[in-house]
Formats: sequence, C-alpha cells, structure tokens
Amino acid sequence: MSSCAILDQALVGQGYPKAEPLVANPKQGCRTTKPASGDTPGVDVGLSLNPGRGYKENVGNPNQASEGNVNGRPAVLEREPENSPGQCDVWLEVKPNSRAFVLLASGSDTARACQMVQEIAAKVEPLLPKN
Repeated sequence: MSSCAILDQALVGQGYPKAEPLVANPKQGCRTTKPASGDTPGVDVGLSLNPGRGYKENVGNPNQASEGNVNGRPAVLEREPENSPGQCDVWLEVKPNSRAFVLLASGSDTARACQMVQEIAAKVEPLLPKN
C-alpha cells in the first residue's frame, strides 16, 4: 500500500500536483501542495501510514483533540497540532495496530483546515485496509 497512491487517488480532480514521498520518511509518508491562488491560501496535504502505532498514540496537542469516526472508522481529529492556526490532522485506525495520519495546513483559518482535512480523510478512508 503506497501513501502516495492513496493520497493521489483521494485528491483526484481537485487541482493538486502528484504527491511526493517525504524526505524524512519516504517509505511511509507523502505530501502535495496546491499553490495559493488570488485570495485563496495554498493547501499542504500529507498522508503517513504508520504500521505498529495506534491511532490514539502520540497526539501532539491532546487538549485540542477529539475522538470520532470517519465513515464509521475510529479516528481522532486534532486542531492546531503544533499550536499553529490553519492546521488540522485526522488519525485513522487501521487494525490490528496501525494508523493512517492525514495532515492539512492552509492559511490561518483552523476551522476551514479542519473541514478540509475531514473531507480528504473521508476519501482516504475507503482506500485503507478494512478494519
């Protein structure tokens, strides 16, 4: 399962360039950036597949995190993971003990970033192994 292939498929038709492997972790993560256009800020989206790590582990800003689900799959939504406005993450459970981590950063509107990352996570979720 390739994080780049999953991310590209989830973002098809939305104007993002082809996802590229992360320099720090090319086997597990990918990212793509849609440049700013006029008054619309750019959008940076990443997907990391983390085998052997639970979806509730290592949440960076637990005070800004809430449990829920994406398409019925258990998940954690984290607002401003680095205490930075305009960032939002979704951590999806992949059984037996793994996770998929979707990160989005765009401008300084956290509510919009969280809405966007939830929409992308909903497209990523069906492409993951079934729980």
